[in-house]
Amino acid sequence: MKIGILTYHRTHNYGACLQALALRVALEQLGHKVFYVDYWPGYHQRKYAAFNIDEFRALGLRGKIRYTLNTIMFLPFFLKRKEHFESFHKKYILPFCKSTDDSFDAIIYGSDQIWRKQYHTSRYNPVYFGVNDFHTQRHISYAASMGILPSSKEDISTVISYVSHLDMIGVREIDLQEFLLRHGVPDVKLTIDPTLLLDSDVWDKIIPYDIYTGRPYILVYALWGEVFDMQSINQFAKEQKMIVKILRGKPTHSDTETEITTAGPETFLSLIKNARIVFSSSFHGLAFSIIYHKQFYTSFGKNGGRAKSLLDSIGLSDRYLEPMQYITEEMFDEKVDYSEADELLSRLKSSSSVFMRSI
Repeated sequence: MKIGILTYHRTHNYGACLQALALRVALEQLGHKVFYVDYWPGYHQRKYAAFNIDEFRALGLRGKIRYTLNTIMFLPFFLKRKEHFESFHKKYILPFCKSTDDSFDAIIYGSDQIWRKQYHTSRYNPVYFGVNDFHTQRHISYAASMGILPSSKEDISTVISYVSHLDMIGVREIDLQEFLLRHGVPDVKLTIDPTLLLDSDVWDKIIPYDIYTGRPYILVYALWGEVFDMQSINQFAKEQKMIVKILRGKPTHSDTETEITTAGPETFLSLIKNARIVFSSSFHGLAFSIIYHKQFYTSFGKNGGRAKSLLDSIGLSDRYLEPMQYITEEMFDEKVDYSEADELLSRLKSSSSVFMRSI
């Protein structure tokens, strides 16, 4: 079959890029010809511009001045990070893009939070629910997510109406599955994030990495601000003669060995793979920690449902920390038991594979 994937494929976000790549590879392994439907509306494009006019317009006078000064200060780091992401896109995404005018046997929507209220529009985009004029015989969601579930009558009605256009429905979180079933949507399947469909050896073949020979380090992926007790992390690292590397989700005015703000997706994977311990406030930081069998903890200041859903489903709920929770020395030393987790994850992979084979 000729399958199109409609997702956040051109984003400058590690997880979004890698889930898009993973879904294509997983479908290709099933014998399909797979492409990205090159839908990338203006509000997405503006989000990753050096000067975001949407953000600028929403600010008051002082905010506009501060935003302009910060843009000038961060510009060299922004451009360096953009270069790394565009290099990734040129290699793994753009050669597989097809126009929205192209024809497909099926279009798969997902994964990632494509069903959330869209950036700077505060509305659900019907296109990501299959409500569009694209040329395809079937509209299917795989591991679709929306972050915050709708609560108002209007939003609930909108989402249920949009979802009804899909021929098959696979979602990533248990709470979203239960929400849809509760509101009368039939046959909603739980499917895992596509990054977890590929084993570590497959990832190593897709994206080769250099052997790390530097000082042992703890990686803190601080996507959602400061949610980890850095004092206890730094103290443990000092005692163990390790360093702490902090990976930021966006460029700042610093980029060093220990304050990393311009890395691309390849470096993101390498940083996780080579870390002794990973602390992640990102779902995909968590996912790749599991893929690479790292010792890890995760915490979220907001939208932690998808992480909890994954951890609960593979028996690792004890690796979830409350924001700023004190981390004892015993917690640092407590290794992750992957024997049971791998078995449970294998079952999730199998059920997701059954879903994909039925497309």
